[in-house]
Amino acid sequence: DFSDNGDGTVTLTDYYPKLSDSTDVVIPSTVSRNSDGQWTEGDTFTATAIADGSYNSHQDSLSNGVFAHQDITSVVLPDTIEYIGECAFFNCSGLASITLPSSLTSIRNHVFDYCDNLQPSITDDNGVKYLGSEQNPYLVLWNGKGITSSSYTVNPDCKIIYFRAFLYCDSLTSITLPEGLTSIGDYAFQDCSG
Repeated sequence: DFSDNGDGTVTLTDYYPKLSDSTDVVIPSTVSRNSDGQWTEGDTFTATAIADGSYNSHQDSLSNGVFAHQDITSVVLPDTIEYIGECAFFNCSGLASITLPSSLTSIRNHVFDYCDNLQPSITDDNGVKYLGSEQNPYLVLWNGKGITSSSYTVNPDCKIIYFRAFLYCDSLTSITLPEGLTSIGDYAFQDCSG
């Protein structure tokens, strides 16, 4: 389901699995409303965001997001999406791949928590994992927790550093950020004592 933002754009607010065996999700870049008020693929509104959910630190099963707790294995987001809201893919344990568009400028917290099968687009020589697409596999620095060097240079094509990306990187004392960086997630450098 979508919510009209009042400016020709919409936000994806709910996901209802289709009555099929497919666990692959492809979000349309544009949608329209039919005469019954139902959203369908069309060209009236541009999809630019996935709505925020909420995180429950006391009971994970109560955390919610648009796709949270769903049995999905792959997601392709259109090149119109700019924002992914909190907990969007929370506990999608079967999620193995996601294609993120270059239009993306912000990803909130807990989006990929418990997505244990999610594979990075690319892992660099330092073991730092990125998510993105075929066009830009370095779009989001997703997980740098295994880094052991004292300094690190983020790939110049990276636009977003994800929530808690460098959690507990004790040896890290300096980091070089690219000019095109648009967002650094909350607690990206939490407990980096170096």
